[in-house]
Amino acid sequence: MTNGTQEYPADAFLTEIKTVINAIPVDKLKSNIIDFASELPVDKRLEFFQAIAFEDIDEVNESEVDFDDDLQLIDDVESFYKKISMGFYDHSLDIENPKELPAWVDDMDVLFARTNDAFLNVEYAKAARSYSFLFSALHVAEDIAVEHQLYSAQDIVITDITAAKSRYLRSAFEITEVEGRPAEIYDILQENLALGEGRCGLTLINDAFPFSDEELEAFLPEWLKYLKNHAVNEPDFESLRLWLIREALFLLQGVEGMEEEAERTGQQHPELFFDIVTHYLEDNDLLKAEETCMKGIKVVKAPHKRAVLADWLAEIAERDGDTLLALKYRHEAWRMEPDQRRLVTWCNTVHQAPDDSALQDEIEFLEKLGGHGRLMAMLQALTGDYEAINKRLLNCDPLGWKSARHPGNFLLPFTLILIAELKKIPDHSQIKVISEDMKGIFVRWSQEMEIENNQDLHTYMDYLFPALQRHPISEEMRITLTRSVHSVLLKRIRSVSKDQLRYAYNRVAIQATAFVEAAVMCSREAMAEKFLSTVRSRILRNKTLRAELKIAMNYSKVIPENFIKGVSI
Repeated sequence: MTNGTQEYPADAFLTEIKTVINAIPVDKLKSNIIDFASELPVDKRLEFFQAIAFEDIDEVNESEVDFDDDLQLIDDVESFYKKISMGFYDHSLDIENPKELPAWVDDMDVLFARTNDAFLNVEYAKAARSYSFLFSALHVAEDIAVEHQLYSAQDIVITDITAAKSRYLRSAFEITEVEGRPAEIYDILQENLALGEGRCGLTLINDAFPFSDEELEAFLPEWLKYLKNHAVNEPDFESLRLWLIREALFLLQGVEGMEEEAERTGQQHPELFFDIVTHYLEDNDLLKAEETCMKGIKVVKAPHKRAVLADWLAEIAERDGDTLLALKYRHEAWRMEPDQRRLVTWCNTVHQAPDDSALQDEIEFLEKLGGHGRLMAMLQALTGDYEAINKRLLNCDPLGWKSARHPGNFLLPFTLILIAELKKIPDHSQIKVISEDMKGIFVRWSQEMEIENNQDLHTYMDYLFPALQRHPISEEMRITLTRSVHSVLLKRIRSVSKDQLRYAYNRVAIQATAFVEAAVMCSREAMAEKFLSTVRSRILRNKTLRAELKIAMNYSKVIPENFIKGVSI
């Protein structure tokens, strides 16, 4: 056999192939072919099948028919739909083998390709009926995938489902009488909302095959009227319906028509303002975009929607190079809807946190609002108010930490960082694991606007560590916080173990290990040993929780091996 790195001349290759074929048993040859075929990528399967299944490929190619004469298409898709509905196909999938696909996938892709050819050959009636069966079959496949938690069926076919849906809609448009087109398009969109891109409207349908001006002029007014008169009690489709109204309005009357609609219904439908801003930004008309945001903030009542418009104003101001105005709008957006993302983007506007007096104003603002304990703690940490942090820590409910608003998932990692005087969080530590929740990753806020590939990511941690440098902790406060976190963790472990909250065992074990890491890093091994001894006595009968603690301790690269060997868990 020739070396694989050298050229393999055709004559030698064929001679060796013939020798092997003549010598190898038939069963072994079949087995080798099947093994080879199982490893083939999807796009090579049909070619390989033709190569081994037909004696004369040229003869087969000569006998092939154009898809506009594909008389079997409807029979084949109907048969495929029946097979997949009646459980003919095996839907199992070996997740360890990324090349494996369920048996139905190739059949569906071939049928979609044949249907696409029918569409391109202007066989709209045939294409519409075929697409109808195929989308019904895909719904069945999706239901089975969801039931068995296997995969997303539409994600593993080669076919672009959104493009196929657009062709399906265009075919249905062509074969439906003028007066029935709005209802037909509406029904297909509603039935297939979950397949492909949800926002598959007239623009995408036009991409499949362009409408004539006459078709649009006749269809758009009736389409808009139909959409406005057919609200549904389905939140997802209702959102699509409102978007389709805005799309149709824009196609019919342009941005001016959308502005008129916003004057009438903008309070109930703030998305009108968002779409108008998007159009102006695409045209790089920053002044018009800014004016639209201003109008929206005056009209819209919902705090979240108003905050989004203020976010946009800040982004527009930054595009225009006006940092002070951007800072003003980011503060307004934060006040309208305070959250961690807006805090980070506000800080990032000038690449530093506001001064302590400004942060104190925000703490008082949140206190009046109520219900923002976690955010208040994050601001107090930036101002160095460790007394307030200690009080919040001691008042933490030992349970309910799954809630995004529970302050514990911030207070615990922050306190450990503080008492260990960390300048950065060590890798392969449980402190790093529990601090990810308080960290958060955000880009500078953007809504349907392009983000540069080299744009930096910014997190709360970027502003926390400089704040810790500005507000060094006293030794007395370090001891106080260490005792407090020790007490809070024991209370939490006791509660989780007592109530047998198994879902929390792993998290509690990681949190306990993080405390040991902090104690070890600030040379308080005795305290770490005492803590583990207390934990051991409290959870002596809970073998599952003890096992989780062992796993968490062994993961840590911060705790020395001799320490782990010296303590009993």
